[in-house]
Amino acid sequence: MIDTFVVFLAADVLPADTLVALIDAEVERNLVPDDVVLVVRETSRAAAVAAIRNDRDLKRLRHRLTPHATVTVIGFDRKGAEAGRDVAIGDGEESGITLEEIARRSATAIFLDHGGFVEASASYHFRNPSGRHTDRFMRLSNLLVRHAEISIIAMALLPLIPDNAVQAHIDTPSMFALVAAVNEHLSVLQPGRQPLQCDSFRSYLGVASYDFGRSETAIVLISATSSGSLGSIVEARKVDRSRIAHVLYLGASSPRFPSAVDLSYDKWLNPLGITEARETYREPDCAMCDAGSIAVDLRGDQFDLSGPEFEPITLNKNDASDRLAPTMDRLAGSAAFGVSLAAGATARQYVVDADRLLQAPGFAKRLDYFAKTHVPSSTSECIILNDDSRLFAEDLINKAGIKPVFVTRSDIDALDRADLLNGVPLNGSPIVIAAAVIESGRALLDISRDLRKVRPSSPQIYVVGLVKSASAAGRQHLEKTLIQTQEPSQHRFAAIEELILPSGGGPNAWQAELAFLDDAVVRGATLSESLQARLALLRKTSDPLTNELFVAGGATPLVLQPGFVFWPAELPERTTATPTQADVFYTISNVLQKLRTTAPKPGARVLRANWFQQTLLDPSNLGRFNDGVIQASLLRAARPTEIDFSGEAGARLDAGRIVGRIIDGAHRPRGEAAAEALIALGSGRLRLPTVNLTQILVQNPSHPPLVAELVGLCRARLL
Repeated sequence: MIDTFVVFLAADVLPADTLVALIDAEVERNLVPDDVVLVVRETSRAAAVAAIRNDRDLKRLRHRLTPHATVTVIGFDRKGAEAGRDVAIGDGEESGITLEEIARRSATAIFLDHGGFVEASASYHFRNPSGRHTDRFMRLSNLLVRHAEISIIAMALLPLIPDNAVQAHIDTPSMFALVAAVNEHLSVLQPGRQPLQCDSFRSYLGVASYDFGRSETAIVLISATSSGSLGSIVEARKVDRSRIAHVLYLGASSPRFPSAVDLSYDKWLNPLGITEARETYREPDCAMCDAGSIAVDLRGDQFDLSGPEFEPITLNKNDASDRLAPTMDRLAGSAAFGVSLAAGATARQYVVDADRLLQAPGFAKRLDYFAKTHVPSSTSECIILNDDSRLFAEDLINKAGIKPVFVTRSDIDALDRADLLNGVPLNGSPIVIAAAVIESGRALLDISRDLRKVRPSSPQIYVVGLVKSASAAGRQHLEKTLIQTQEPSQHRFAAIEELILPSGGGPNAWQAELAFLDDAVVRGATLSESLQARLALLRKTSDPLTNELFVAGGATPLVLQPGFVFWPAELPERTTATPTQADVFYTISNVLQKLRTTAPKPGARVLRANWFQQTLLDPSNLGRFNDGVIQASLLRAARPTEIDFSGEAGARLDAGRIVGRIIDGAHRPRGEAAAEALIALGSGRLRLPTVNLTQILVQNPSHPPLVAELVGLCRARLL
């Protein structure tokens, strides 16, 4: 397997600083690639090769890549075909990747990165202009974000532009940008050529009445299709079939008309391609309609929809993953789970203490089983992912009853495929990679890549203590990637515990709380000793929190009562140690994240927040889960868009009354999360209509002092 890093040049001059920055970023993420391929217009190929070889500003780049990688420059011509390629630097052979692969893979990656699909929800699906009901549709305009990305799609479109074409009939105005990029290529690659003139026939809305006259010097470009039905209608308007083309195609069978980009999966040509088929039905036999989903008509030439549909969701036991209850049964009370207050792109909100994880009796028992069933007795080497994984790796190997050589991640570079142990080659012997806790799995992918060079014939066994993944699909993709090998049997991946949790690094509720209190001080407020202590705690980012996540209105911290629906019955009473606030927060975070990442199939319960759909957490959840620590977890784990009740939906769901009842009852058990509700309001994460705020944020003589203080701070900021 060869790692190829492709750079596409959408200009005529190679910008040295931009190229250096791109390569530096790639090396930081994925180490030095085996190949670097630069795709340019043929008119720029010679100049690009000369710049890479000789430009003074690219000297550091040449030094960094050589001798690890070969840099190949590929030029494309007016037809979008390869005109030639040159090895600019490097001792290896020129890259074997084809221009077709580059175009198809790049366009697919752009499609996935920018969300090329508009997806249905549990409550509604789409009826497109052809009359078919579907759970998703492609929208080309979502992809047209950056000049270079538009330019590479235009390159893929060049082969479909006839030499004598002077007119482009397009189905949607979003195609104007793409035709402009095609003209930009043609003006350089075919000087003096007349640029394509462009008009929109407005898709199904205008195809019947549009004048396709003089089609012998035109090309009809359809932005995206899965069936080719619009092309067939155009053909019926007496347009020659050879003059109809699609930009994006994703269908079950071969398209009737040529396409610039086929988005479907191909093991070799498009491994990132889309495999799952969309659901499509003809009236009246629509399974989605039968399940109670509403068909929303797509209108206009851009398939416009009405404004966001607010869909409330009430949590229930089935919203949790099957693994959650047994996992918490083993780990709750271990104090392994913590919440970091650190900020920044590299910060991780969900922090798992590997040493405390090992001390949990339930985890230790499973580790013993995994060691005996997954670690071969012939293992010669064990790679330790990081310092936090050392004790885990040693315990794993000790329980397996073997004595391999331990190798740190940094020592992999010193390995060689010719290494011997007691005269026996290590390449070919099983090698265990031990990781206590992983999130994205990028470090394991780096190790997998490094081992392909030094232990290409060794069976690899990845054993992970706990996997924190943002989605079940992401976790499965990681495993599928790690176990791939050209050997007769796949590598192995085993996770002792798994949790679906949001990825870290983004803004969180504690950062919002800190900003709220800081703002109060800036406004001139004098904070009580309790809030001053809280402010100091929020500024201390070195140690994760386990039992100080939430603010209690009184002297008693928020603790969990028996009967938590997402845990086994009586779990809090069975544990040798009291479950922490972090245990509850992790549980609620898991449930919400599972709902956010559930596949958008009709009838599925999902949390979605995008331009056309908004799912809200029904405020009645705060009544159903009446433990203050669970209510606080919901308010902290929810995204602001999921608890934004400031519009009509909030009034309809009676959000103001429910939140007001918690705050009003701050001196009673029902209001133990009153301080948390006020912090959520003051920090702007929980939003209510202004009319509700004026009713809720009133001074109540029965309020505990801290709650009364927070009411005053919220009034100063919100009213």
